[in-house]
Amino acid sequence: MDQVSGAQLGSHNVQNNYFGAAPGAPGRRPAVTPVRQVSPRLLGVHAAIQVDGAEGDLPAYVARDVDERLRRGLAEAAGRGGFVLLVGGSSVGKTRALYEAVLDTLPDWGLVHPAGPAEVRSLAEEPPPRTVVWLDELQTYLTPLDAPQSPAGRDAETIAADAVELIRGGTVLAGTIWPVEVDARMAWPVSQTGPGRDRKLLDFATKIGIDGAFSAAEKRRASDLASADPRIRVALRSSDAGFTQVLAAGPELVRRWEQASDPYGKALITVAVDARLIGISGTVPLSALVAAVPAYLTNAERATAPPGWIDRAVAYATAPLLGAAAALSPVAGESMGEVAGYQIADYLFQHAVGARHRRAVPDTTFLALASLDTTATLGRVAEALGRLSLAEPLYRRSGVAYALAQFLDRRGRGDEAIEAIRGADAAGDEDAGWLMIGLLARYGRFTELRARARRGDWHAAFVLVREGKPGARWQDEIISTLVENGRVDEAIELLRHRADDGEIYAAETLSTMLVSMGRIDEVRERVERGDATARWVLADHAEWEEREALIDALRERAARGSRAARRRLAELLGEQYP
Repeated sequence: MDQVSGAQLGSHNVQNNYFGAAPGAPGRRPAVTPVRQVSPRLLGVHAAIQVDGAEGDLPAYVARDVDERLRRGLAEAAGRGGFVLLVGGSSVGKTRALYEAVLDTLPDWGLVHPAGPAEVRSLAEEPPPRTVVWLDELQTYLTPLDAPQSPAGRDAETIAADAVELIRGGTVLAGTIWPVEVDARMAWPVSQTGPGRDRKLLDFATKIGIDGAFSAAEKRRASDLASADPRIRVALRSSDAGFTQVLAAGPELVRRWEQASDPYGKALITVAVDARLIGISGTVPLSALVAAVPAYLTNAERATAPPGWIDRAVAYATAPLLGAAAALSPVAGESMGEVAGYQIADYLFQHAVGARHRRAVPDTTFLALASLDTTATLGRVAEALGRLSLAEPLYRRSGVAYALAQFLDRRGRGDEAIEAIRGADAAGDEDAGWLMIGLLARYGRFTELRARARRGDWHAAFVLVREGKPGARWQDEIISTLVENGRVDEAIELLRHRADDGEIYAAETLSTMLVSMGRIDEVRERVERGDATARWVLADHAEWEEREALIDALRERAARGSRAARRRLAELLGEQYP
């Protein structure tokens, strides 16, 4: 968390009023404040995201992996003078980490936050003892990389030489800087002019890098604090950027949306928010966003839209805030440099859920997004909101026949529902087939059901039996068809349902089939449940098994020459084959 925005605190001069320096007073020596009394917000630490239940401007500090090195560097600098420079990208937590390290290591020292090079020079003339000079965003004190010399030919003012004198005088310098600024200046040879003068100061610095993404250890430490601070929980859940970037950029994201200076950019962001509110969670193409924008503008804003308003709106919505998260982020297409569409920032959406309801989403937004909906989500949302005239075209545009048929069925439009599902059913969609059977039964179209049953659709046959529709003959035909096609289990299931309804013929056929398949235990279960037909089928089977065993034994004895066995065998075979 780094530089404080102008909207939050104003310029460095405003910050230095806190320390007693008059704005723009060249050479004035700034006041020294005890480290313990310094507000981290006035040193450049960002205010964090706003979450219900959170207390204070700042969340609990999550210890960083670089903390030990920072504290060691500050302790060494305190003994002989030195410069500890924390190097990292925007909003990665540099300023907060450095502040916590100074507070922990040098709490009884004084701290000075100079407004610019002139105040650093005044300090260098007589270095203050036991003092930390705070140089957050060091690049703002150095020679601009793109302007080594002023238009008048004079070198831009820099603190490089004066800062080196402070180090030599025993002062501790504590600063932050972006990696690109260090790399560019370290590439220059040491010189007396331009960025080359800054090289000497950077050589004096103990440079410590800090990563933008949390390590596994840092995430564990954050998780340990999450129960006590809801802001940390939100940052851990978000996928927009790193943990610290979300904490820092959250308020700016909300402000960018709710207090937008560009009505077209605000409308574009709001469309993206609404798209996610109503169930479009993936990438939204720019064309779909733009098609919905007019409903979010006043009549005057639509009439006076300037040329290039789309590009202007996109630039506004995708601008990185504090170098981190943006309200809308581009999603790469298949080719290099191709933007497939945009996604809304997670944190901004989480805020929007409490600030905006899907009832506020215009019908035109639903229709503009319809081509992205392949699951009939928009139709379901519109139906839930009571917008029935909108729901039907959304269901039709989704191409999900099952959902459309269900919608029409709920409206009591059975014939239309059946026609809506017919194509998917014919194409072999199993879910569509089950729905079709249910619709045919519900709307009394039993002739079609019987035709399906004769074609071997056991579920259609089952539904007909359940509905108590007559026709034992065609049921027998279906069972025969199922068996002939190897679908014996389906035939047994249909017979079981009829047998349970008391059909003696079905009960006999069922038990006989089960016996022939060796599924004796199932027949015994039916006997235990009181199925008399199953009892005598089972008894007949037992008697037959006994007779077959006797015949086999007699044959064996007859083969060994027993005349009595031959006579008894002849009697039994005569009974079996009269």
